[in-house]
Amino acid sequence: MEKEIFDEWVIIEVFGHRRLVGHATEATILGGALLRLDIPKKEGGFITQFIGPSSIFSMTPTTEAIARAVAINYQPEPVNRWELPQLQGSHSPDGLDEEWCPGDINESELDEDNADDEGGSMENEDEDGD
Repeated sequence: MEKEIFDEWVIIEVFGHRRLVGHATEATILGGALLRLDIPKKEGGFITQFIGPSSIFSMTPTTEAIARAVAINYQPEPVNRWELPQLQGSHSPDGLDEEWCPGDINESELDEDNADDEGGSMENEDEDGD
């Protein structure tokens, strides 16, 4: 018996909060089954997202024409490292602040920051808060 391959234009709701529209196919990544959704972009081409089946609240098959028309109103925005806000006063050790991510702070920088807080920590207060 031949396995049926999923290959449809769909409107899906992820966790019931996000609506995505595009061409859906099955994909296996790292041994797990995922839904590959190719979402048509306004300016042409596609944005591809992989979605875990358990996060899909609903999926409605539709035509390509309807999917393309609806997709214009549901364009996902990618998140890039350089779009994340930087922590106030953080800086990269190599001076390349445009590619610096707050998660890249090393322990020596934390020690320097804590040295500036003399007397301001909760450890200096007695048990009554005085």
